[in-house]
Amino acid sequence: MSMLGTATIIDAMIDGVTITDMSGGIINFNRAASEMTGYEKSEAIGKTPAELFLSEEDIPKFHESIPIMLSGKPIEASDYLIRRKDGTKLQLSINLSVLRDTDGRPSAIVAVHRDIRNTGKE
Repeated sequence: MSMLGTATIIDAMIDGVTITDMSGGIINFNRAASEMTGYEKSEAIGKTPAELFLSEEDIPKFHESIPIMLSGKPIEASDYLIRRKDGTKLQLSINLSVLRDTDGRPSAIVAVHRDIRNTGKE
């Protein structure tokens, strides 16, 4: 296991993983996130989720979750509607957490997203 890098593990996950810096710019985007959104990693890096795929109606909900995450509480299984690159919409369940540096300062936001079609949750 020690031979596997974190990036390899994240890319192998079946759930989508999007990591942003604290300014909102995407710094990592795994293969499952690419499949869900239709955007390649190279297209996603540097853009914000709002620019790329968050539906307009869910952007305020995302912004409201940031102070909650910064207080130390993760956002669990919140439903978001995204718009895919091809213009279609997709409902995802998204968990949001803040990564902190060694001094405890927020350094990134991690979003783990799951396609909830065919789960009975929709």
